[in-house]
Amino acid sequence: MLIVLSLGSVQTAARLSEAEAIELAKRTLVRDVDATLPRTALATWLKSLFGSSVETTWEVNDCGEQTGNPDIDRGRDFPLCVQAHLALRSKSELYLLLAVGTFKKGLTPGPPRFFYGCVTQGGVPTTWLKKLSEVPAIARAEKGARVGAADRPGTTSVEARAASAGRASTAG
Repeated sequence: MLIVLSLGSVQTAARLSEAEAIELAKRTLVRDVDATLPRTALATWLKSLFGSSVETTWEVNDCGEQTGNPDIDRGRDFPLCVQAHLALRSKSELYLLLAVGTFKKGLTPGPPRFFYGCVTQGGVPTTWLKKLSEVPAIARAEKGARVGAADRPGTTSVEARAASAGRASTAG
């Protein structure tokens, strides 16, 4: 995800290290990206949604915009994104990209822009996100997938034993 905070002056991408861009993204308030979200730093918000045991890796990239064709890509000023990658417990992966500027112009003044997000399963995108405020639903679905029938309120003792027996027979 790429996030731009007021730095006083626009910095070029060459002067802004990847580590600085990533730290900037981690500290960005999610409300500055999506007005429906709380005033919480992005890294803290993701931990509150998915738990501290979910690994998050950060990188700077071109937001997936390069085509690989030099005839098409030559001379283009690609967007500069900071990407958060979360390896979810369900074996899915969540990618969130925030545009913070461009490679030629550097950081853009003002708040970052949510570029896109996606959930993948086995490397194949299964869900595309258009807004950062869609992430809590992904977190709820992730938590729901981890709750077995025996753990759900209202489950009868017969259903709970059957669910436990099913988990025990498939464990390993």
